[in-house]
This record gives sequence, structure tokens and C-alpha cells, in this order.
Amino acid sequence: MPSVDRSTGPTQSVDVLDLRVVATPASSGRIHPSGRQPGRLAWVVPPVASTPQGHPMEVAMRVVFVHGACVRNGWWWWHRTADLLSTQGVPSVTPSLPSCGEGARPAGVDGPGLTEDVAAVRKVLQDGEEETVVVAHSYGGIVTAEAAADVASVRHLVLVSSYLPEVGQCLADFGDGTPSPFLDVDPVGGTFGVRPELLVETFLQDCDPGDQARAADELARQSLHVTAQPVGAAAWRQVPTTYLVCARDEGTPAHHQREFAHKAGTVVEIDTGHHPFWPGRPPFVTFSSASDLGSFCSALHAPDATGR
Repeated sequence: MPSVDRSTGPTQSVDVLDLRVVATPASSGRIHPSGRQPGRLAWVVPPVASTPQGHPMEVAMRVVFVHGACVRNGWWWWHRTADLLSTQGVPSVTPSLPSCGEGARPAGVDGPGLTEDVAAVRKVLQDGEEETVVVAHSYGGIVTAEAAADVASVRHLVLVSSYLPEVGQCLADFGDGTPSPFLDVDPVGGTFGVRPELLVETFLQDCDPGDQARAADELARQSLHVTAQPVGAAAWRQVPTTYLVCARDEGTPAHHQREFAHKAGTVVEIDTGHHPFWPGRPPFVTFSSASDLGSFCSALHAPDATGR
């Protein structure tokens, strides 16, 4: 059962898996449930703008997905959620991360690192002027912290089982100083990766067998030095941020995620493993504009947000 952690009051539980934001001219200034059925709740928020006839105006926007560590082909990891957004008329894009070997240079001691990952994501963010929501998974939050800083089009960050680094912090600062048992570290070659034999039980235990098998083909060796490279900015301090805690994540246990998440403006907890973006999982939040998503997150703090 998802729950929303509010700094101004007790935890709020909602028996839904999909939170949908819809703009309508008739809605009031406070989010309220507009309709319910098992596994779905529709939230209505005021439109960003309306025509003289009172109909909502379409606002150009997009979603940028940033994948996590030790994988490649981010489009595959995100494509189910991207397809769901596409049905709502929301385009999305998934930048490649050079440190995962998604570029001209291989990962390794002299391979690309955090600097190159930041540059790749920042280029995509700056290429468009549409309102943008950045959805970052795991290590993707480290990249996004710097890449999304001071980009005017970025209106909201959604961090999934991820990190909110301060300026000067690096990925290794969120660990205990020892490699995780599910990682294979090669200090000589300067790479690290997920041990294939531990992939399913650590990250994919609640996913479809077909996706588990395909995911093994999308693993990648990543430049080891990304773990020690500090971020130069903290976009989550500039932009409204939502943290999605994956309660059954065996890679980054939920109690660690909750520690990381306390700095986010809104925390939503769901009962899934590390990858909550495949069939049977919540497709995050669907929405009609980036501003609506921001309104949705702010309104979760309202005492009557569930209409109860």
C-alpha cells in the first residue's frame, strides 16, 4: 500500500498504485479525488491556463528519464512508462550515460565518468524549451543533481530509490565504505558491474520472468571512478522534488531510502522492488502538465488530500 510521508503531519496512506493528475477548469484550488476504482485514483488540480471557453490549454512538456548504474539502453528500462505517458500525449527521452559504455569510449580507468554523464543529460535538458520533469532512478539521481541545476525548463524532479547529494558529495558517500555484495568490482580495469547471478534476487524479484531475462542482457560495466566523483550542484534544492521509496528494494533497502528521502519535498512509498516501472507496477504519475505535477506534490501536504 503506498504511503505519503508528510513533514507537517502523520503518514497518509492511500490504497492506490497509480496517481493521475488531470487538469480541469471546474476544479477547485485543492487536490481532491475525482474518481476511484481498484488500483487507481484520479487527482484533479486547477489547470495551468484555460481558453476563453474555460477549456484547459495544452502545455508543451516532456519527461526526461535518467537510468541507474551498471545498465545500458535506458530506453528499454523506461519504455513501458514512456508508452503510458505517450498515450497521454506526453513525449519522453532517455539520455545515454557514457560512463556505462554508452558512447565512443569504453568504461574503465581512463573512461568517461560523472562529468560526461552530467554533460550528456544536461545537453538533452537544454535542447528543448518545454516544461520538463526529470525522473531519475538510483545513480541517475547523482547525475541529475548537477545536470538539472539552473536549467529553466526543469520544473520537477522525481527520484526513484535514489540520492539527493549536496554539493561536494559523491555516490560513495551514501555507502558504508565497502562494495555491496551484489557488485563485481575490478579495480585494475577500473570498472564495476552487477553480478549476473544476483541480479534477480537483488533488483528484479517482483518482475516478470521475461523482463528478468532481458534485463540480464542490458547489464553494463561502468567506470569505477564515478563512485568517487563529487557533484558540483544540487538541483533538488532549486526545483520541487518527489522521492519514490521502493519498499521491497533489496539493492537499496527501504530504511536507507527513507534516510535519503527526508530532504525531498514529498515522499511517496510503494510496495515494489528496485524497478517499479514495468507492467503491474505504478507508472509513476501521469499528468497534463509539469506545473500540474508540482501542484499535485504540494497538495499532498493538504489535510484533506484524499478527501477523507
